[in-house]
Formats: sequence, C-alpha cells, structure tokens
Amino acid sequence: MEIAIHNWVRSESIESTLTRIAGLGYDKIEIQGSPELYDPANVLQLL
Repeated sequence: MEIAIHNWVRSESIESTLTRIAGLGYDKIEIQGSPELYDPANVLQLL
C-alpha cells in the first residue's frame, strides 16, 4: 500500500517534515504549491 501526506498545514521546514513522515512510514508527499519557498535541487537531495 502506498501512503501519502501533504505539508500545507504544519509550519515546519521541508527537512523536518520529510524526517517526521519517513519515520511514520509515509513514502509520498505533496509539497505546498509555493515554488519560491523551495530550492528544487535541495528537495530532490532530501527525497
């Protein structure tokens, strides 16, 4: 089964979100639609 979550509600960094959800077993994330908030190369590395 695939499990997904989004990061729209919690006000935490993408690094914190990815660490937290990985520990909970999530393997997908929908990232907030504000491209100016994220460096794509950094997000790709984190994923």
